[in-house]
Amino acid sequence: LGVGVAFFREYMDDTLKDSEQVKQLLGVPALTTIPFLGDRSRSDAGRAHTLVSQLDPKSPPAEAFRALRTALHFSSIKQSKKVLLVASALPGEGKTTVSANLAVTLAQAGGRVLVVGCDLRKPSLHQFFTGHQTPGLTEILVGDSDFDSAVNLAGAPNVDFLSAGSSPPNPVELLGSATMSSL
Repeated sequence: LGVGVAFFREYMDDTLKDSEQVKQLLGVPALTTIPFLGDRSRSDAGRAHTLVSQLDPKSPPAEAFRALRTALHFSSIKQSKKVLLVASALPGEGKTTVSANLAVTLAQAGGRVLVVGCDLRKPSLHQFFTGHQTPGLTEILVGDSDFDSAVNLAGAPNVDFLSAGSSPPNPVELLGSATMSSL
C-alpha cells in the first residue's frame, strides 16, 4: 500500500524537477541553476540579506551568478542589452536575491548597473543594499520625489538602486501608468 501511494504521488506530481524538464516543456534553454542560498542572513554593514556575489565571491552561488552573467552575455551577443527583467510566478522564489546578486556580478565585469525594485506590495530590495527605502519608485510615480533624489548608492562599486518606496494601495495602476513607461 505504501509503495502504491508513493507511485501515485509521483504520478500526480506535475512540478518541474530540473532544467532538462524546463527545456523540454518550454522549448527554451535554462541559462544556469543558482544553488539554494540557505539562511545567509547576517547583519553586515546594516544589510539584512547577503550579497554573496560581493561578500563571498568564491562561493558556489557567486560562481553561479557569474555563469548567469556569461550566459546572458552570450544569449544575445548581437543585441544591445539595456534592460533585464527578473520575474517569477510565485512569491518567495528569489527574484530580489537574483536581481541584487546579478547586479553586483554585472558591475564586477565593468558595467554600470541600476537596480529598480518594482515589488510595490512587499518591497525588500533596500535590505540588500545600503541606502533608504523611501523615497523610491512609488514616490517618483506619484510625483512626490524626483529620480535623482530617489536613487541610492548601493554600497557596491558601479551599482545604484532605486527602491520600491512605500507600498501604495494601487500598485498595478502605478506600474501600468504612463509615468512608469516614461521612467
